Amino acid sequence: PAGETPFGEQINLYTGELTFSQTDFSFPGTGPEFGVTRFTVTSLEDVSQEPLPSGNWDMAIPRIQTLIAPTMGWKTMPSPGVQTDARCTYFGTAWSGSATGITLITDSGESQPVLKRHAFNTQKPVILNDVGQTMAVPIVTNANWQIGCLTSAATGGNGEGFMAVSPQGVRYWLTHLVTSKVEMIVERDNDATIRTFRDLARMYVTKIQDRFGNTVNFTWNGKQLTRIQASDGRRVDFTWRTDVPVISSVTMYAADATPRTWQYQYYVYTQELFFGEIQKANLTAVVLPDGSKWQYSGNVGVAY
Repeated sequence: PAGETPFGEQINLYTGELTFSQTDFSFPGTGPEFGVTRFTVTSLEDVSQEPLPSGNWDMAIPRIQTLIAPTMGWKTMPSPGVQTDARCTYFGTAWSGSATGITLITDSGESQPVLKRHAFNTQKPVILNDVGQTMAVPIVTNANWQIGCLTSAATGGNGEGFMAVSPQGVRYWLTHLVTSKVEMIVERDNDATIRTFRDLARMYVTKIQDRFGNTVNFTWNGKQLTRIQASDGRRVDFTWRTDVPVISSVTMYAADATPRTWQYQYYVYTQELFFGEIQKANLTAVVLPDGSKWQYSGNVGVAY
């Protein structure tokens, strides 16, 4: 049975927004389960001027993200005139160059607002950070995720990272920082045109660990995820196109089966912007290992 949402369609009854989410495959084993889940993006804050990993579909890779000013970077202002990339320790203070919120994206693609812990909320995990000190946990979500602070040593000098702990006790090391250009804001003030340029900063997952110590590691090459490998031997490799930065294929390796490959096909085009041209890509088909496929048309990935 296809179920109530055979195409992964979801309607936000508050905004009327229609989105789609599809899991190409999941890879269970001893330890955290992982796989490839894609979802369509309609929020302006998430519309990157660069192609998303699956063209006009994003991938459900755990991360914390926010909009920032390109000239400032992802910094906080603990006091007037003072900027720091201790973005977790000083969470809840002013954000330099951005008035938007901060969001957690889970491995199912679910989006949760990231909130400062209230002083009355004393229930939090006791965990050591990457330098062996008791980790500060100043951040929560409305779904009871707890988020603590990792030092700049964990992120290769890119400022503080985060450790998110799910209600099930699964830990997520969010330490890989990348930025992408998004749509600018254009305003008119009498006869003047004001353009505000923005970047989307994403702190991606590099490691997942369950309560029993089983791990899943994520390998990155810049903005491109190249491998997911579990401590029990499960592995997924990602191949990217060279002409446009989108995933061309994903191969699953298991000890008890031959490798299986999913292939992704796109319509690639050039888009004119204020500052020049950029290449974009729309997902048109996903070819499964048995040769069957999903096909898509339209700008937001409508399935048929």
